[in-house]
Formats: sequence, C-alpha cells, structure tokens
Amino acid sequence: QALIPALVGAATPDLIDKPLHAFEIITYSRGPGHSILFFAAVLVLWRWIKHRRPALSRPMGWWIVGMGTHFFADVVNDAFRGLEARGFLFTGWAGWPITGARDLTVLFELGREIRIHPTFTSLEIAIFALALVVAIAHRYPKTP
Repeated sequence: QALIPALVGAATPDLIDKPLHAFEIITYSRGPGHSILFFAAVLVLWRWIKHRRPALSRPMGWWIVGMGTHFFADVVNDAFRGLEARGFLFTGWAGWPITGARDLTVLFELGREIRIHPTFTSLEIAIFALALVVAIAHRYPKTP
C-alpha cells in the first residue's frame, strides 16, 4: 500500500517537467514539478483530503514522501554541482514560477576550489533506497 505510491511520487516531478521541457514549454528541465509552491499545494490538498476522505490520505501521503525525496535529492545535487561548476551554492528553479532556473544564486567563492565527484547521482539513489526501506518497513511492521 505504501510502495507503489512512493515510487510514483519519486517519479512525479520528472513526469511533469521532462515532457514540458521536451515540448519547449519550459526552458529548463526543472520547473513546476520541482517547485516548492507545487509541493506546498500538494501538501495543502493532502491535508484537505485527510479530513474529507481519510482512506485516500494514506497512499497520497506516501506519494508525497516519494516526491519529497526526489525534491530533496535534486536540491542537494544542484547545490553541490553548482558550487563546483560555477561557485553558486544554489539555483532558483525551486521557486518556479517566481524565480527562474538561474535566479536567486548565492555566490560562494570557495566553491571554485572544491572538487566533488561529477556523478552525484549516488545521493539520489541512496535517498530513493531509503524511501523504499521506509515504505517496506511500514508495509511489514515488526510484530511483538
């Protein structure tokens, strides 16, 4: 009951933004699906559903967990890659539509000397694995 919604949630931001980018509706591959505003709207909707339709709130909660792990991994990934490549600590895609993909950058001069392995995707895999472990642990709770 938790695993499928968490998996779908982990893919949701890319399922929204990649097609929009492919059809040139947005200019960067991270937009509305990766936005803090979108995530906040989903949380508000979840709270509303929790009171109106409690049976739907549990799978939706796991969907949100999956989206949150994806969002967190992308934020950390971009922060480190931006720090290494351009000396920026963070890019503003998370504030879409208020900010653009390259707005709200924080210049961090020490970043030019820091070298991080270019494949930071291992963090995304680790966070996704953690979400799976939590989902499975929740599905099969330890009985006394």
